[in-house]
Amino acid sequence: MVTGSVHAKKGMWYMQIRYKDEYGKWKQKWKSTGLPEKGNKRKAEQLLKNWINECNNAGGYAKPSKIMFCDWVRDWVEMSKPRLQATTYTGYIDILNKHIYP
Repeated sequence: MVTGSVHAKKGMWYMQIRYKDEYGKWKQKWKSTGLPEKGNKRKAEQLLKNWINECNNAGGYAKPSKIMFCDWVRDWVEMSKPRLQATTYTGYIDILNKHIYP
């Protein structure tokens, strides 16, 4: 279960969540909302609620995995393929094969 709160720091709103890691120890994670402090507390609370729901639906907070850039960019190009022109996709694949993969 993930819980959290919002905090105002240096004129901006920040979100803090608390969760148990794989060993059962409580951890915390901070994230900026990007919202100025003045007049945005409700928006910050809504962003926190969305983040908590996202974490709870995923079964808890998961640390971002360590993925190599070449693997990430390959996945991104394949995921973007339907939105790309054929020549753009081919150009991306050529760049990956010549410069990134080696």
